[in-house]
Amino acid sequence: MTTIAEIADRIGEHICQQAGLNQNQNKVRFGIEILLIMSITTFSTLIIAGICGLFFETLAVMMAALGIKFIIGSSHLSGFSRCLIYSICLSLIGAILTKAFISWLTVPLIILIMVMNWLILSISPLLLSYRTLDKKQTRSRKILAGSILGCILLMVLTERNVWTTGLFVGSTIAVITISPIYVQFMRWIDKTTKHH
Repeated sequence: MTTIAEIADRIGEHICQQAGLNQNQNKVRFGIEILLIMSITTFSTLIIAGICGLFFETLAVMMAALGIKFIIGSSHLSGFSRCLIYSICLSLIGAILTKAFISWLTVPLIILIMVMNWLILSISPLLLSYRTLDKKQTRSRKILAGSILGCILLMVLTERNVWTTGLFVGSTIAVITISPIYVQFMRWIDKTTKHH
């Protein structure tokens, strides 16, 4: 069976040959592989969310989660199919929480969750799979992510609706994925679900 990496390699080779970018072939292949994985995950999740009547909630959650994950990274499962299933489940759980926000999302809880987010962000290492950062770059990314979280906090405190709540839930999911406890949990899932 052809893998996403093999498809990305073929597309990358073709692009590099056409554009004369033979020295950057590995970077182009990696970029195409990431784009393919993100596209498949996004479209699959939104299709299932639409069927479940959670399209806009899922879209808001995913926008925030992907935006924050781009800055701080996240832990991953090895193997695309497991990662896809896990991402869909996590996004749909976030969408269900967003849809039911009236029944659980109070001001004290919003503030408590955001303080937890800032604490996790301050103590956890960033988990970027595509580059290594020095201390200054890490600090800058943490400050940027923390500032975005602050803007989301102001939005959700000002008006709680599907969009602000979805951004709040999605950004919280993204931050939790870099916490040491969550990273250990992901390693456990990865180990227990691998085919031997």
